[in-house]
Parts: sequence; structure tokens; C-alpha cells
Amino acid sequence: MSEAGAADDRPLGLPWRLAGAVFLSALAWRAWFLWLDRASPFIAFPIVDAREYHLWASSIAAGKGLFAVWAHHSPIYPALLAASYSVFGSSPWPVLCFQALLGALTAAFCCLAAWRQRQDFWAAGAAGLAAALAWPFLYPVGQLLPQVLETFLSALALWLLSGQRTLTSARALAAGGSLGAVCSMRPQFLPAALCMALSLRLFDRAAGWKPVLALAVPTLGLSLAWGAVLSSKGIPAVLQTRYGLNLYLAGREGASGKAADYPGLEFLVLKQKAARAGAVGPSQDAFFAGEVRRRFKEAPAASAGLGFRRLYLNLSASEIPAGEAHPWEARGTVPLHRLFCFAALLAVGLPGLVMAVRREPGVMGPAAVFAAAGLLSLAAGGAAARYRAPLLPVLALGAGCLALRFKDALRDRRWRSCGLMAGACLASGFVSLRAGALAGVRPERDLGIALSLAARGGGSGAEESRSLLEAWSAEHPEDQDGLWHLGLVLIRSEDWSGAHRSFRRLTQQRGGDLPQLYGIVAWLSALEGRGAEAASEAQASFAGDPGSLEACLRAALYAKAAEPSVRLEDRLLRCPLDPSRRRPSHPAAEELAAVLLAASEGRMPRARLDLQEALTGAEEAYWDGWQMDYPAARVRDFVFRQRWPLTQVGPQGLR
Repeated sequence: MSEAGAADDRPLGLPWRLAGAVFLSALAWRAWFLWLDRASPFIAFPIVDAREYHLWASSIAAGKGLFAVWAHHSPIYPALLAASYSVFGSSPWPVLCFQALLGALTAAFCCLAAWRQRQDFWAAGAAGLAAALAWPFLYPVGQLLPQVLETFLSALALWLLSGQRTLTSARALAAGGSLGAVCSMRPQFLPAALCMALSLRLFDRAAGWKPVLALAVPTLGLSLAWGAVLSSKGIPAVLQTRYGLNLYLAGREGASGKAADYPGLEFLVLKQKAARAGAVGPSQDAFFAGEVRRRFKEAPAASAGLGFRRLYLNLSASEIPAGEAHPWEARGTVPLHRLFCFAALLAVGLPGLVMAVRREPGVMGPAAVFAAAGLLSLAAGGAAARYRAPLLPVLALGAGCLALRFKDALRDRRWRSCGLMAGACLASGFVSLRAGALAGVRPERDLGIALSLAARGGGSGAEESRSLLEAWSAEHPEDQDGLWHLGLVLIRSEDWSGAHRSFRRLTQQRGGDLPQLYGIVAWLSALEGRGAEAASEAQASFAGDPGSLEACLRAALYAKAAEPSVRLEDRLLRCPLDPSRRRPSHPAAEELAAVLLAASEGRMPRARLDLQEALTGAEEAYWDGWQMDYPAARVRDFVFRQRWPLTQVGPQGLR
């Protein structure tokens, strides 16, 4: 790829000393980070994807094989975790320390790759320091997630492909194996890796097709092999990546990335839909492909808008994925860490890549193609910040190229060039920050989700998570997501009055789904013995959503509980029992309405029906798994799990 000579391709002395210094600084920075994170509740109690990897690795370590636990991820990272669990037990700390070591090696490889590409101390040093200090490289170190491994393998491939006058097949084969492992863990990058392989021929025609094939074959082979394994386990190809899932969901909320709290739920819903349509096995791919075509024809604007929104998300400054935030974000322990956020890395990496490709396309072209194709692939296939981990080494290399250009411009006193480069950096940073605003990225919302899940999941970090969430909500009273999650945590700990205050504040701020909020507040009021207030709030819930059978059932039951003289059948007859008068609802709601109506009229000659069961059914009906609305999912998680025998239904009707 490079025009450097063979002697320069084996750097001795200065480059290796520089890489060693970068490695040590990166290792020290990550060790300090882990020290800050030592009390994180998410280490003691893994949640969301981290919990899935932990359970999978525990199963492998117990000798149950790769597929004893259902999963659609690549087994590479779970196998690494399992090896650690087999040697050191179930403690995550050996893995986290190993990830810190891998992160430091990533920085060293970025430094060496920049040296091979540019043969310059400043370029190599800047690339290495960007990978050593930047927040996007740093934050995954404290998580049981494969980003650190993906970034390391990507940096290794970048180093292998750098600095050759004519790329040898052996080096391309090794790089292909590294990229193949990345693509098996992150399938969205398979098109980007193949585009990079083809660009080797485009930018260096003298190399021939052997290096291209040597890079493409293992990359494609590993991905297809893992895809075949998943297909044999009954997972259709169209659902093995986020592509098929997101294309199928099109403009729905579930495709926006906000459903990360329930990994795999969209997959299960779609599988169930295919099974109901009679599609099994390989025929499911044809079924989903037909659904994608139909959805695009029905809503082309929404489908295109989804792609743009995902591109915004992957350019945005946020690096805090839902469910994986760090608790010291709430404490403000590291107030300057946002200085090294993705916006800053993109601001220096993207202009550096563009300028390097303009001047020396043969040297930097493949790396730039990988970056561009990767961003476009992510726009179609993934929104979470962790998905862009394989792109980070390329951006660090771009930062090194920019440092070299700045050094040359300052040395030659080309002030206009310096100004143009500074303007390009500011523009790139603005794009990243603005993209976060356009995409609705709110890191504090993700922190609330993470703390809420950890606090409600139990374990050693539950109490700390609750106290952190309380502190966060007190300092940020305008944060409606924080209030929502604090209310959920307080309900989990049976602090009814505290939960009532949180949800009452939400109704006063008119934040979120007001009918649903009034329903929750009504339930909490009833738990505190304020029956009249509960009935009033339940009626407000129904007034805000008159087409909801569930809200009407709730209002009728609370009214009867508050005032025994109320005729339940009269209240039920006000409900939208006719399907043409209401929005689609869960079949359980219709069944519950029929049972209650019969019971209220004394036509139910069987054992009594506990009101708690009736209300549980009504609230379960409120949950719509297809819509993937996370507040409704939260209701399903916690509402009406407690015993509440206020009254009963018997042969004589509700009393």
C-alpha cells in the first residue's frame, strides 16, 4: 500500500520506542479508569448484552457447549470470557484487566500503522495518543462487551495492511482473518471490509488480485461460516444482522435503537409473526424479504428517514449506550472526559483522512474506503455507539495524518492552510454534536436506564444504583427520564410514597405518555389508601385515551373500589367494547372485559375473582411487545406484581 521501501517497512529504534511509550501511557490511563470504576454496579451485576455474554460464557465454562444458551452473537468473545472463568472463576476483573491490556496494544498498533503509512514521528505519536486517550477507545474497557476486542482486531488489520510497497498475500491473509473475526462479531462491517479489499486493487493496480483475494476470502469465509451455523440453529439469514431487522421494522420506534433494554425481543416477535404466517426454516427469509418490499412501498419516506437517523446516531458525539453507562457519570468524577468524546475524535480524524487521500490516495485510500463504507453500513444496520468500534483505529490514523499536515503548514508558515484545517476540524465537530441533537441522543437518558436496570436487578450494586439515580434526579429535576426510572426503582423497593412523588412530578411536567402516567399514579394512590384520588386519576387516564379499553377497565375498577355504590356494569358499558371504536389492543383486554361484565351482572357462577388478577390482566394487556415502547415495557415489568386484595368478584357480582 505505501511507497516506502522495504527497509522502512521494518521500523527499528524510534518507532518502537514511541509505540512502547504510547502503550505504557494507554495502559496507565486504563488502569486509572478501572480504579475509578471499581465500585460500578454494572461490573458486579452485568445487564443487557453484558449479562447475555456472561451467561453464555458461564455455560461454556461449565462444559455445556457453545449452544447451551441461545444467542445470535459470535462465540469469540464468550469463549474468551469462558477461558477466564475456567482459570480465575466467575470474577470479571481478570477479563477487564486483559481488556485494558488489549486497549493499550490497540494504541500501540495505531501508532505503528501511522508510522508505516507516513514515516513521521508526529503522525505516529498523534495517532497513538488519540487511541490511548480518546474516550471512545476508553469507555468499553470496563464493560463485559466485545468492543475492545473488535477495536484491537481492527487496529491489527490496519497495521498488517500498512507500509508495504506491494502488499504480500501472507500479510493480506492475516489481515483478512483479523477482519473476518471482526465481521463475525459485528456483521454490519462485512460490506465495509469487502469494499476495503476491492480498493486494494483500485489504488494499487500493480499488486494484482492475489492480495485482494487473500484479504476477502477469510473475511467472507468466517462470516459466512458463522451465518451457516446460525441458520442451522433456526435463525433466518435476514435476522442475523441488524439489516434485516431494521429494514423490516422500517420507521417503527423499535428500529430506533431505544429498545436496547430488551435484546433479542424484536427477533422473537418477528419469528413469531413468521410462524403465524406459516413460514418456517429457510422460507422465513423469503417471508421477511417480501415484508421488507411491502413496507418500503407503503412508507418510503419513513424507511429513508430511518437510514438518515441511524447515520446521525453513528456520527453523534454520544458514547454511552443504553444500559452500559458508568455510575460516576452521575457523580461527575471525571469532569473532563467529554473533552475526548467521539465528536473530538471525528473532528480530527475525518479531515485528516480526507486530506491524506487527496494527496496520497495509494497510501490512505483503503483506510478511507473502510471508514466511509463502515459509516454507511452502520446507517443501515446499527445505531448504538458500540457498533462503530471497528472504525476507531481508522479515525486515529486520520488524526495522525492531520497532525502531520499541521506540522508541515506551521513549519512553512502557511497560515491560510492552518486556518482551513482548523475550520474543517470545527465543522466536523459541529456535525457530530449537531447529529446528536438531530438524532435525539440524550446520554442522561441512557444513564437512567442503566441505573434503573441495575437497581431493580438486585445484587451488590443495587443500593448504590438507587442512591446514584436519586442524586441524579435531585440535581436534574427537568430530566423526565430520570424521574421515570427513579419511580420504577422506588416501586421495586416498595417505597410507594417516593414512587408516587416521582410519577406525580412527571404528570405535573406533562412528560411522556400522560394517560399511562395517570394510570400508574392511580395505582400508587390506591396502594397508599387514597381510593378517591386513585379513581380520579384513573378517570384522567381514560379521558386522555378514550380509545383504550385498558384505560377504561382501569377507571371502572378503581371507581368501584373507591365507591361501593358504583354500578360496575354501567362503567363498563362506557368502554369502547366495539372494536371499531377503539385502537387495537391485546386480546386479553377483551377477554377481561367480558369476564368483568358477566361478573358484575351476577352471571359468573364460579369461584371468586381477585381484583388483583383483573387489574394484572388489564395492565398486562397494556403491554404491546410489537410496538416496542419502552415505558409500556417498564409497566409490564413492575406494575401489579404485589398482592392487592382490595375487593373480590363472586357469584353475587363485584363487592
